[in-house]
This record gives sequence, structure tokens and C-alpha cells, in this order.
Amino acid sequence: MNQLGLFAKFWQPGAVKTRLGVKIGNAAACRLYRCFLFHLLEQLANCGHERDVVFSPRCRESDFQNSVSAAWGFCPQTDGDLGDRMGNYFRIRFKGSSSEKYGQLKKATKVVVIGADCPLLSSKVIDQAINMLDQVPVVLGPSQDGGYFLIGMRERCYDVFQGVHWSSPSVLDQTIERLTHAKTAFGLLDKMNDIDELDDLRLLSAQLQQPIGFKNKYQHLREEVELALAQAHLDQESEL
Repeated sequence: MNQLGLFAKFWQPGAVKTRLGVKIGNAAACRLYRCFLFHLLEQLANCGHERDVVFSPRCRESDFQNSVSAAWGFCPQTDGDLGDRMGNYFRIRFKGSSSEKYGQLKKATKVVVIGADCPLLSSKVIDQAINMLDQVPVVLGPSQDGGYFLIGMRERCYDVFQGVHWSSPSVLDQTIERLTHAKTAFGLLDKMNDIDELDDLRLLSAQLQQPIGFKNKYQHLREEVELALAQAHLDQESEL
């Protein structure tokens, strides 16, 4: 079974997109994050055999359940840093679960994990990662900031998460170093842009002006990005 897991935080101002929040305000950054998240949930609703929103914090489970379509299941994130949480999700999904804590989760053979920072991530890229796992046990999707927007594994969780300096520009390099040291083969997808800074948002705006798909598919995303950039411009003017 092919499993997609989308790691998501509840859309609380000041808790998501904090670096963008410095430039456009926490409320605008939160609104943009929610737009990214629900855009991906809609666009990726048919990827894999099953899909999870891997959510945080656990106390917001009902908010996610009341907002997300039935195409997605739900799995709470565990405690620890990002590496701990991703590693635990991989292990849970490869093992399967019938516990009260996680509910009924089928045992997966391929698991792909993404976040909500790359709104142009398409089902085609997810399918490419799943297919690549037929050839190699680990797949990485590099992001322009030195991290990765996607990681996929086949049959088991490989030891790539411990000791990584998360949110640093060396996350991808550290991960590749661990895989190379363990003599674990891996594949790389094409690089994509995470949206964490104002310059990333400007680049996304330019990309959304290109003929990347059906107009209606990206219309709401385009509108929210332009609204956020307008807010950034207003904030800059007010500082003058």
C-alpha cells in the first residue's frame, strides 16, 4: 500500500509561517499558511492508496476533522523535534496500528511525507516519488533552502533523522551524508521552493503568473499570495 502523509500545524496566528509573519504580520501569514494547506489537500486528494493529515497539536483534532475532506485520514504527530515526529510516523505506518491512540491504520509498503510549505507540489511529483521507490529505498525532494520538501521510504524507516540540525541550510546534506555512510541508495527529485521568506513569496507570485495549469486550479492561491504581498508593501510604507 502506498501512503501519503501531509504534516500540518493548526492555523493559529504566531504558530505558523513565523518568518513571513515578521514581514506581513502573523494574521496574514496564518491566512496564507491555511491557503497553502487546503490547496494541497485538494490537489493531492487522489495520491497514493491512502492519505493522512499528520496534525499538531492533538487538541485540535476536531478542527481538522471538521475542515478536511473525507479523502484524508488523520494521525496525530508525536512529541519531539521534527525528526522524531517524522520517524515515528514512518514507523507507525510501516507497522500499522489498531491502537486507541492512532486508530485503525493499515500497514504500508511505501510512505511519502510532505509538509505544507510548497504549494506548487503536484500529484505528478508525488506519483514520481512513489514510482522511484520501486528502484531505491529512499527518495528526497530537495528544496532551495537546503532542506527537503519531501521524503519517501520503502518497507522500513531508515536512520536519517537523528542528529540533524533542523531548519538549517544543511538538512539535505546531513541526510545524504547519513544515507551514504549507511550505504543506502536514494533518489532525488527536482528541486522546488519552500515558501518561508518574503523573497520566496515574490518568486511564487511570479510562478503563478506562468501557464502552469488550468487557471481556476490556482486562482484562489494566486489571490491570497497577491493579498499577502500587498500587506507586506503596506507594512513597508508604514515604516517609512
